[in-house]
Amino acid sequence: MARVLGCLATAFVVSLALGCGTQPIPQTAVAGTTIAIPIPNGFVPGFGRRLDQYPEDPPGVLLSFPYDPDLDDPQRGELVFLLYDSQHTDPPRFLKINYITRVAMHESTDASYGEKSKYRPGQVLAFVDLPPDLATDSYTIEVERWRRADGSDEFEQMPLTILPSGGGDPVDWLGWGGAGPSSGIPISIVAQPAQQDLTFVPRAWEKFFFGQYSVENQLMNELANFVPHPSFSFYALEEGMEQLNAAAYEVELQYPRALMRVRGVRLDRNHPSGALVTWSIDPPETEGAVACDVAPGLATLRIQVVDPDELSRRVFVAYELRNYDDTCGRRIAMTDIVYDPADLIAFDVDGDEIIAIGGLDPKDFD
Repeated sequence: MARVLGCLATAFVVSLALGCGTQPIPQTAVAGTTIAIPIPNGFVPGFGRRLDQYPEDPPGVLLSFPYDPDLDDPQRGELVFLLYDSQHTDPPRFLKINYITRVAMHESTDASYGEKSKYRPGQVLAFVDLPPDLATDSYTIEVERWRRADGSDEFEQMPLTILPSGGGDPVDWLGWGGAGPSSGIPISIVAQPAQQDLTFVPRAWEKFFFGQYSVENQLMNELANFVPHPSFSFYALEEGMEQLNAAAYEVELQYPRALMRVRGVRLDRNHPSGALVTWSIDPPETEGAVACDVAPGLATLRIQVVDPDELSRRVFVAYELRNYDDTCGRRIAMTDIVYDPADLIAFDVDGDEIIAIGGLDPKDFD
């Protein structure tokens, strides 16, 4: 991949401490290279890469983009980056996303413990291609969010929101710098170096060791496996809306098998503890397709949490959409997940039952 990987951000861009070596992240790049843009913590992103041009052309006229399961993220959509000149007068240039993913931190870092554990979900990074014909000048980069309309080849623009660091409902995003969504990231385009030695070492991880022998490393060709699936959360509280202090609890949730497939269940990272979570599906999930024209009904997801520290109050369920390009396909809404309060049961350390209530968080179904 013959590209320079630049780094770009302002103090408002990064919610985690990211940098290039020991220096601050620079705000310069070379035309025709790929830059990395950290997305603010709490910003609601999409992980799609389907759009290869701005979805309106001319303004107000939506273009068609046939569904591509390898590039689309119909549940969350995708980010659109626009490059403006220094005077913000010329029509912006569309910056194609080469790749977007989430970088996770190691479990042994300071930021994964205690009050700093809010950073544990990691940092979203967008790798964006700069056009090769950019003149040497100053520019700004702005961001929009678009999502495919269910049952359509057209995209619709979504509001830009961010989750407050102290919790609560999403609020309008004020842009990089806090002056509004049109306050962009400043970036300077510099000339190409005289020597055109701007390549990565090909297949930098040529082999990895397994036991006493080495095999070809295929991870470089499987980057799609690092993109996080959409997820929703279930929280449990004691009666009276007090925090749950339970040594164990179990809940059953039902969901439409034709629309989604559960990929995994994890504990809330904001309350690290010695908890364990197990989960099962009835009827058992399979890798095969579930046809739209056969009424598969609801599947039951059973989640069991054991926590001797009595700190686990929320679990996250990762899922993927099924049949989105078929007649029954659409995004998952909160009403698709069926929860009966009678299906939640909790116990204290002595094994006595606790009266608990639970629910789904509407923020997860944007």
